Amino acid sequence: MQALLVILTVGIYAFTLKTAYAWSYNILFILLKKPRLWIFTACLLGISNMVLAYFFAWSPRIVGVATLLAVGLSISPPRPKGYSGDWKSDLDDIYKEMGLPRGRRQSIYGLVSFALSSLLTYALLFGEIAKA
Repeated sequence: MQALLVILTVGIYAFTLKTAYAWSYNILFILLKKPRLWIFTACLLGISNMVLAYFFAWSPRIVGVATLLAVGLSISPPRPKGYSGDWKSDLDDIYKEMGLPRGRRQSIYGLVSFALSSLLTYALLFGEIAKA
């Protein structure tokens, strides 16, 4: 029963993180066309995620697994099977049409900033707990 509760907790936590990440992407990056603000917001989301978990004394394992799951679910899908064109240049063209000339690269920067800020804050806050 306790294992089911842990799985459910990780799932809800990862879903919440992924939803917050996706909403910030859709609103700041796509609608408002503010990629630098979105990258900064993604970084703050990663930091605030870990600070909140540390403040409420949540289990570092649950927080870490949920964050990894949210990052994994936020990675763009691979090129579709049967697609014969140049996938990356076509994505670049789509972003250019939306008014974001370096959109593909900036979306990767946002995900990396979320992941790295989460990792560094995790190491800073939960590092001493892991030693004990």
